[in-house]
Amino acid sequence: MVDQSLMTLKVRSYLGALSRNACDMLIRNLEASRERGDLDPQFELILEAARPLLRKRAFDTQPRAHRRNLLKRAVFLPLEPFLITEQLPRKLPGRILRSTLDAMWIWLDRDVMPESIAEAQELLAKEDYDAEVVARTSERLRGLVVSAIADVLDEAEGPGVARQRVAYRVGGEPVLNEFSDIYGILKADPVLEGFSAQLPPVLTRRSFAVADAAKAREQVVDAIRNVVEAHPEYVGWISSILLWRCDDPVLLVRMAAGAAGIAKPQTIHSSLYAGMVDIALSELRRYVLMARGASDETDTSDTDHGVEWQSEAVVVAISRYHDQLRELRTGIDLREVSQWRNEMVEINRDMAEIIAREISAAHRQVHAALEVPEPDEDGRVKLNPMTAAIAYRTLRVLYIACKNPDLLGVSDAVIRSRRAIEQVLDMASKSLVDELRNAVGPRREALKDSLERVVSYASIVFGHDYVEILKKRCASIPDIEKRPLAS
Repeated sequence: MVDQSLMTLKVRSYLGALSRNACDMLIRNLEASRERGDLDPQFELILEAARPLLRKRAFDTQPRAHRRNLLKRAVFLPLEPFLITEQLPRKLPGRILRSTLDAMWIWLDRDVMPESIAEAQELLAKEDYDAEVVARTSERLRGLVVSAIADVLDEAEGPGVARQRVAYRVGGEPVLNEFSDIYGILKADPVLEGFSAQLPPVLTRRSFAVADAAKAREQVVDAIRNVVEAHPEYVGWISSILLWRCDDPVLLVRMAAGAAGIAKPQTIHSSLYAGMVDIALSELRRYVLMARGASDETDTSDTDHGVEWQSEAVVVAISRYHDQLRELRTGIDLREVSQWRNEMVEINRDMAEIIAREISAAHRQVHAALEVPEPDEDGRVKLNPMTAAIAYRTLRVLYIACKNPDLLGVSDAVIRSRRAIEQVLDMASKSLVDELRNAVGPRREALKDSLERVVSYASIVFGHDYVEILKKRCASIPDIEKRPLAS
């Protein structure tokens, strides 16, 4: 039986190597699977191992050496539900690029209120960063920030090159483009905070759909209507707040339908709540950008962790995209509205390119992962964990693509990839079995491990019958049946 504590330590070590975004996305995906009723014991193991890490990271965001950043985070705290790390193709109200805040703070500290910030930092240090003092001080500074943003937005409306001059001072045109959104959100904070207070701490599809949740659904829909009918320009902001609570674009579309009064795309599109669908579709776009970023930036220099966490980010982003797209297509079909249909086609085309690129190289990655090098001078066979991680990633992506290749637009790529991988696995298993008959020592053990990987890889993509054929082929080798094969 596997030592549970050892497994927990291994999982915690792996999670500790992930970036915060990759770790958060993985945990959200597992929690969503559990919410859907997928009671895999491995999910609970990972979640249990992740809890201390997440608490530690929350604490580590305020280490003593970097407590000066606490003031900036506190001042911008109302913006947290609206921050994203991916640059969307077009600006949407309620979606603010996180890096904008760093540039804005530099501008504030350098040009606008250096004395006020210095005094606030001194006060917080004197009070040992007491939570109440931080809250009062940040609220006072936030009022100064709102006034400063209003002034600079007015200046940017001036004649000639006024906007270019302002953009140069604040950190560039992309930063200035976010100022109106930031200003509006901070000004509307009392209304948005009141809206948030009416929502459950977490919104899930299951809790929003069960029969006895009618009262909760009505409460959320009424809260949406009350804000949007009084302030139609707030729809993007409340959509981001809702998405922050539920992390589910499909549920956001359903809430838009509930607020509009009828679940028809054309009706939603012509209502005050169309912006909620725009935010939902932007989340699909974010999955594409996450997958592309992790796929393009694979860190081959970090053979211990770099490839692993980036591979996990690719797989989780593609998996969530597939699940959300499938739900959108089987529920309220947004393709009935040409604007949304065109956007979905563009998003799906971009994701299809990423998936096709991943799986088109799968057979080569699998072949590389199954190769067994010769022993070194010390008689040890050293395998490259990077090749195994990349092969595992491409096979998991292929598994997702095989679920619904027509939906993802990768049917031809899936057929070609499966055929090529089957040939690689068949040839590799025969070659390994032949060599194992006469192999001894460390190389024999390495060949056994490679043969087990053949079965493991086949189990990801192919059916039970094919896996059983490979297992029987493996069992023809003396003593190999004594070792459990991967499944």
